[in-house]
Amino acid sequence: MDPQHRQLLEVCWESLENAGQNPTELRGSKTGVFIGISGACEYAMLPQDKSKVNQYIGTGTTSSIASGRISYVFGLNVFIY
Repeated sequence: MDPQHRQLLEVCWESLENAGQNPTELRGSKTGVFIGISGACEYAMLPQDKSKVNQYIGTGTTSSIASGRISYVFGLNVFIY
């Protein structure tokens, strides 16, 4: 997992607690997760040597999946059509 995603999860948990919300009670609720992330320059530093690239190189390091990761971990993945 991207260290920034792990840190974001920790901050989200603390933020909910500080707001008087029990993060475990939100599981299954109709709660939206919105995250703004910029400056992904560290991803350009991923291995550029093709011999070091494998099927796992991009797993968990894409900043665009941060809100999905939070939603999944907190159980906020209820789909309403």
